[in-house]
Amino acid sequence: MKSVGVWIGVISICICLVHGFFTGQSVVHSLVLHPIVLLASLSLIAFSYRERNVGNSGSKHQKGYCERAKPFVQTKLNQANTARETGDVKAEFKHLEDAHVIGQRSTYLHTLVHWQMLVFGVRYRILNEVIGQSVRLLGAITKTVVGLLPHGNTGGSNISAFKSMPISEQNQIVLAKINAKK
Repeated sequence: MKSVGVWIGVISICICLVHGFFTGQSVVHSLVLHPIVLLASLSLIAFSYRERNVGNSGSKHQKGYCERAKPFVQTKLNQANTARETGDVKAEFKHLEDAHVIGQRSTYLHTLVHWQMLVFGVRYRILNEVIGQSVRLLGAITKTVVGLLPHGNTGGSNISAFKSMPISEQNQIVLAKINAKK
C-alpha cells in the first residue's frame, strides 16, 4: 500500500508539471490548481512513505522516532480538537505548536502537524497562516528527512521558518521521555 501512494503522488506531480506544456490553461488554473495538486501529491508521498527519521545532525537515522513521538503528538492534536470544540482558538493553536515541536524530527508527524495548521488557517480564514503553512508543508516534506530543522520552532507563520527557539519546559520533558525510549 505504501508504494501505491508514493507512485500515485509521483504520477500526479508529473502530470501536473507536464500537462501545462500541451494545453493552454488560464492563469488561475496554473497559479491556483497546480500548487494545490502539487501540495496534495507531495503530502500523499510523505504520508505514504511514512517515515525516514533523522537525528539532529541530519545524517544519522533514529529508528522509531515516529512511533515513540506519535502518542505525544496525537495527545496534542486531540487537545487542539478539544480547544476548538470549546471555542478556545488560542489554546487550539498553542496545542498545534506543541505538537510541531514534539513531532518535527519525524517527516510524517512534521507534515501532519503543518497540515493541521493549514486546516486551522483555512477554518479561521487567516490568510497569512494559509500561505505560511503551504510553504512550510513543502519544507516539512522535503527538509525534515535531511535534518534541516530549526529546533524548538513552533511552526506558525508568525515565526520565521528558519528560527530556532527555546523549547518550553513541558515540551523538554516530553522530548526527554521520547528519547529515553530508544
